[in-house]
Amino acid sequence: MRQDGQVALTLLSVLCLLPTARSDEHDLPHDASAWDSSLGTILFLSISFLVGAITRHAITKFSPTFPYTVALLAIGMPFGFIFKYYKDYMRGYYGMIQIDPHLLMYTFLPVLLFESAFLLDIHAIKKSIGQILVLAVPGYILSSLLTAVVVMYLFSYNWSLNASMMVGAILSATDPVAVVALLRNSPGGRDVHHLSIVIEGESLLNDGAAIVLFNIFQNNAMSPCEGMNYSCYSNQTLVHFTAENFCENYMNCDDILPIHRQMCEKMSVESILVDIVLKTIGGPIFGILSGYIIVYWLGKVFNDYLTEITITVGSPYLIYFVSEMFLRSSGVLSVVVFGCVLNMNKMNISPEIETFLNKFWEQMGFLVNTIIFLVVGMIITYSALDNIEPTDIVYLFALYLGVSLSRSIMLLIFHIVLSKIGYGSTWQSASVLMWGALRGAVSLALALQVMHNTGFCLAMRSKILFFVSGIVVLTLLINSTTFNKVLSILGFCHISKAKRLAVDSATRDIMDSMNNLMEALKKDDNHTDSNWEEVMKICSIETIHKVKSDEDDNREAIEKLHDKVTACDNCESQVPVPLTKAELSEFFDESRNRVFKAFKISLWKQFDSGLLSKPALRFLDDMCDQTLDVRDKFIEFRDISSTWKTGRVLNYMKAFLEAWQKGRKQEEYPIPNNIHQYKIYKLVSSNVFDAFIMILIFINVVVVIVELTMSDKTCETVTLEGSGAGETFKRKTSLSRAFGYVNYAFNTLFILEMILKLIGQRRYYFYHKWNVLDFAIIIISLADSISDVFTSCNRTNFNFNVFRIIRIVRLFRCVRLIKWVLLALQKLIRDAIHESVSYGYDIGIGYIMASDEVLEHLDHIVAYQECRETFREKIQLTRDEVSDSLGEVRKEFHGISIAISTRQVTRQILNKGRETAWQLLDDGLVEDFDCALFTKQLEEKMKRLLANPSRWISPPDPYMMFSQAPWLKNVKEYIVYNVAKMSQHQMYNRGETFLKRGDIAKGVYLIISGRARVVHSLEHLNKSASKTNDLHSERNYSIQLACHHKPNDALGPGQIVGEQSILVNRPRGSYVACESDLQCYFISAEDMHCLMLRYPIIEENLWRLCSVRIAQSLLFKSKKYKTKKFDELKTICEHSVLATLVPETNNGIFEVDDIITDVVVIYGETRSFPSNTMVVGPKLVPEGSTKLCLATPCKLLIIISQEHDINIPQYEDDTTPDDPVIEREDNKSKRSLLRPGSNAELRSLSNQSLQNELKLSTVINCDPNPKTRQEYEKKRRLSHLKNIREASAEMIVNHGRNNSDSRLTPVELVAVDKKDE
Repeated sequence: MRQDGQVALTLLSVLCLLPTARSDEHDLPHDASAWDSSLGTILFLSISFLVGAITRHAITKFSPTFPYTVALLAIGMPFGFIFKYYKDYMRGYYGMIQIDPHLLMYTFLPVLLFESAFLLDIHAIKKSIGQILVLAVPGYILSSLLTAVVVMYLFSYNWSLNASMMVGAILSATDPVAVVALLRNSPGGRDVHHLSIVIEGESLLNDGAAIVLFNIFQNNAMSPCEGMNYSCYSNQTLVHFTAENFCENYMNCDDILPIHRQMCEKMSVESILVDIVLKTIGGPIFGILSGYIIVYWLGKVFNDYLTEITITVGSPYLIYFVSEMFLRSSGVLSVVVFGCVLNMNKMNISPEIETFLNKFWEQMGFLVNTIIFLVVGMIITYSALDNIEPTDIVYLFALYLGVSLSRSIMLLIFHIVLSKIGYGSTWQSASVLMWGALRGAVSLALALQVMHNTGFCLAMRSKILFFVSGIVVLTLLINSTTFNKVLSILGFCHISKAKRLAVDSATRDIMDSMNNLMEALKKDDNHTDSNWEEVMKICSIETIHKVKSDEDDNREAIEKLHDKVTACDNCESQVPVPLTKAELSEFFDESRNRVFKAFKISLWKQFDSGLLSKPALRFLDDMCDQTLDVRDKFIEFRDISSTWKTGRVLNYMKAFLEAWQKGRKQEEYPIPNNIHQYKIYKLVSSNVFDAFIMILIFINVVVVIVELTMSDKTCETVTLEGSGAGETFKRKTSLSRAFGYVNYAFNTLFILEMILKLIGQRRYYFYHKWNVLDFAIIIISLADSISDVFTSCNRTNFNFNVFRIIRIVRLFRCVRLIKWVLLALQKLIRDAIHESVSYGYDIGIGYIMASDEVLEHLDHIVAYQECRETFREKIQLTRDEVSDSLGEVRKEFHGISIAISTRQVTRQILNKGRETAWQLLDDGLVEDFDCALFTKQLEEKMKRLLANPSRWISPPDPYMMFSQAPWLKNVKEYIVYNVAKMSQHQMYNRGETFLKRGDIAKGVYLIISGRARVVHSLEHLNKSASKTNDLHSERNYSIQLACHHKPNDALGPGQIVGEQSILVNRPRGSYVACESDLQCYFISAEDMHCLMLRYPIIEENLWRLCSVRIAQSLLFKSKKYKTKKFDELKTICEHSVLATLVPETNNGIFEVDDIITDVVVIYGETRSFPSNTMVVGPKLVPEGSTKLCLATPCKLLIIISQEHDINIPQYEDDTTPDDPVIEREDNKSKRSLLRPGSNAELRSLSNQSLQNELKLSTVINCDPNPKTRQEYEKKRRLSHLKNIREASAEMIVNHGRNNSDSRLTPVELVAVDKKDE
């Protein structure tokens, strides 16, 4: 991402948020001096930033371990003296020193709190939250109480318990900025990292606790100063009184200040409890709610760094202000919890923005800490040294010891609890917690509030500010400067052998890459005059962790640590020296940490690239942290396999609804062959038609209900006009007649629906329970309508209640609406299952990709060989188990794998487009404005893809796939629809073999996506494996199918596999293995035989397709065609003629005419003359043959001379009838024995003209029975079908139905065949 204006944005944000001193003048004149105006505050901020930069640069260069904040404090203190004694000359520059303490907290505290919470290790916080809460709540209260005891009994000021507790609350609030910075830069391992998390987390929470306790005890500690006289006006009379009777007199004054009211009105226990609950519970709740609102907002923004950063800058201030001012809760806790919520949901931030956002908040924290510690140093020397006595200095050092002792006692008391929770605690870690408890800005801000509070005596306020400032200075000057030494003494700075070995390995990798580049540059003609010795001298680097006193720091010793040898005690041979248990454990832990770090980096890279979803990243990232917390543990299969396993309840509900919805009968029925029936079938099977009927039912039900509620207005009495006697009669009202007409209309529509369904679904209409129910209601409605027509209101025995009951029956039609309710419920359950499985599948794919990347770089990640092999074995085992399990998931939920793969591919392509646009901008090929437009367009697509990921994408429509197949391109639409209806979607995993040599194919496979490879092995083909007997021969003929693909040829989308074995019902001579995850549509062998029986054109096209492939391969091996390319031979074969010949035709003799250049025997046996050679298909007939004598029925591919002017593709076969009705034997037209290359809708040649052109009259004219070949084909196909069903123990059910779902059986042909037999 282009992050233009990063520095300007950072500085502008800080300058806008920092307070400036108020000016007494609204408008400054143009000639106003900077020394006399509040513009000096702006100059002060600028100088502070430069001082901070100079200080950091100096510390980095001369003493990298010296605390940065201590240096700022030391620099600020002299400036405090200067401003104090030269204020008349620099009054425009000390506005920050006189800042209101409340404004100080409102300005700086939200930034510091959010920055710490947002950049914390959230997993470590979750793990250590118990320890943090113990230290921040009961530990802080106990520490405050102990400090209060020290203050009461150490000082001679006679401060009250409330005042002492207030001081204890101020002094117990930790601010370990310097310590945390030192811990982060410490070379220690995870123990140091966990300590830094506990210290920083305690500081964040006890800041809130400190403010709560401080406010409580401050209100109760305020009191009049002894010996001081007070006065006020009471009833316009000046009244004087002393501290003893202050409250009694001051409450009668005319004007009571709020501070004086607080001095007299102490907080009750109930109000204190309410205040504590409101601040400790209300604050976090408000922070959580605000956090998730902002997280949702950030999730809607994509790659707009200005918007996202502005949201994170403004939100902490708003939350702190609303929490403190309006909700009266803890703003500190609200901001801390808010920062943790954003930290937990960082994946809602745009991946390209997150790194920059982290750097931005690090910069914000650095600038704010720079200003605040400079200001603290100046405030201490400017305000805290007034009214100080020499004994106060002694008290200060004694108080420092007392505060340290109080924290030590607190840690000792809670040590047992701390050691049992979180990451545990030792005496070393407790010592670090005690020594690292620095005091800082929060304590000083609270002390300044006391200084500005007139409810306390001036002397007391000065003392409190002095002691707090002194403790801040002492902890910073003593504790922070010696903290590294304490860590070293306690063993936290020890660099393990494993880490040094890993670092040394990284050093060698860096040097190797530099040396490789140097060798390449030496060969570059542009650098021949370079001084390579100087280059080597400058570019050489050494290991960064080198300790002279440690013998293992020797580079050669570390390199060969796992190859150490020693002399055997019994002989002089060298044997390996095994590592000790402690050394091996040390190497294992260090290497495991590095492996998991690399694993997490890979996961985040996947997320940044859009390949991994947010929930999956969150789960895997947490899983890495949780696994790393358990010693010697790795991620195992059972840890993540549960994510893609659906619950029992969902599975049961899904199965129940599907079973109830499906019922005993099948909802899908054989498609009618009549074209008009087929169109009606498609109409009544569409969702639009079903929705239209449901709307009609709903309207009808409403009309029936209205009609039943108006039964008293059914008849009316009418007087005959012109009748003197006033004769009357009853008739139906106009409203009743209108309802009757509406009823007739609805009945007519429902009858029309039934008729359409009967035409389209035929007898299968009554297999549907909803149709049976509707049929019964239609009968009752007809009876109701008929009775309504012949019923009159004048009949004496007319009872409308009887007909009302009949009409109520019509309401049962609304039961059909339940179908839609069940479908909606079924969809909800299915979506829930898909979402759950998609979530787990995404996790599994992310784990596999991360594992592959870690395994690829494992040699560089783990230096010790024994650990490396152990890790490789464990990671590979889990990776393979996950891959196998996902393969099963992919087969069951194929739409999920398609959706996730589609999303990943789409995101990668969009990423590439954006990178290309940026590269064009860098190369100067496009302007900034144009690049921004390109980027915006691509990122909008990324945003939509991220916001609405597809959970399920169905495979391509089978009808569309089969309609594009070469063997179905030119057949009728209803045939393709029937073929597609018979197909089943299947998926196979990479490396899986779904067709094996020596087996008869179970069906035909049409590849949708993926790659497969055909590997031929004809020598393993067993001719005796087939059980099928040819009807015209007692011998078994197994076709040895030639390589119709090139050796080891790859199969891709749109290609068909298994058709040859289906055509001849013989074992395969090759196997097909998946090179990638593969999707296909599968049609079983039984269904294929049924389809070929019903639609012979399918078999003819398949034979045509296979014959071209076989002949192409055979001709390619022939010397006659050695000059032809493989693709040219395909063109020749496609323009050839495919003939099916039987021995009964012309006494089994086929003459090879002059126009025939070659004949390929595809299937069967024949003898060629004059060579008298037996040709067994598939084989090319010997050149020079003039006559073939058929031994068995044969398939021949006759190649016509290209010089003969015959446009074979233009010949349209007349075997496909125009009327799509199943053909009977008695109405079939006479068919040619020759088959054209294609069925293109071009001009048609008659059979006689084609015979004359090809001069094959003996084949056709001498055929005594034109039906012989068709009968042979039909009987052979029925024989294959019979053998398949016998092998699978399946029986053909009466009327052409079997026990499989939605199978199409050729009823008529089977019946005719039985009659013929």
